[in-house]
Amino acid sequence: MFSLLAACAAEPTEHSGHSASSALEAPDSVTTSPILALDVGIDARVKDAPPNGDPDRVLELTAPLVDLPAGSEVLDARWVEGRALVLHPDHSLWVHGPEGRRRIDDLAEAPLSVRDGAVTYVRGEMPFFEVVLLPNLDSEPQQLTDGYGPAWNPALGPDHQVVFASSREGQPGLYRVRPGQAPERLENEGTFPSSVHAPVFDGTTLRFEDELGAEHALTLRVAANDAPGVLR
Repeated sequence: MFSLLAACAAEPTEHSGHSASSALEAPDSVTTSPILALDVGIDARVKDAPPNGDPDRVLELTAPLVDLPAGSEVLDARWVEGRALVLHPDHSLWVHGPEGRRRIDDLAEAPLSVRDGAVTYVRGEMPFFEVVLLPNLDSEPQQLTDGYGPAWNPALGPDHQVVFASSREGQPGLYRVRPGQAPERLENEGTFPSSVHAPVFDGTTLRFEDELGAEHALTLRVAANDAPGVLR
């Protein structure tokens, strides 16, 4: 979640001398969003959102990316095996490479989690997002969960196992799923990933940022009342 700070100009006073209020009469300064490093050589700025709304976080590329010029709007972009995987503002997912561009999926949500040429993300109609695995850029997306929406911020670990957050039980929880198996519920400490960047999962520890930017590292364990692989 991003907070936009607005500077409020004060009405000028009749005092002719220099004062604190006179400093407010200086020309408006131009503020720009900080640069976000999406991946090596892929930087973007957060585009200002319209007031009184909750739109998607749209990013503007600061430099060209394959066939996309600087200033192009994206929701996320990552390198995968030498090609750019780009999530466009209409939630379509495309691969951009020397051979051109190719559509991979629709209704995809940021962030994208990449590991060893594979990708995971969530897709669906709001708020029914389910976890999807893309084993490689030349394969078809595989839906790993059903009935776990809303799911968000998946992290791809070894052997295509994915850790993700879900509110399927009425409150946020962490789950782990492997291809061909039912998800298992994990213990958590009441904190959940909600950063611009996808969490990182090494098979044991989940590292992520919360909505305030605080960093967390959780050693994952199956919840005591949930047998591994059993769908609750």
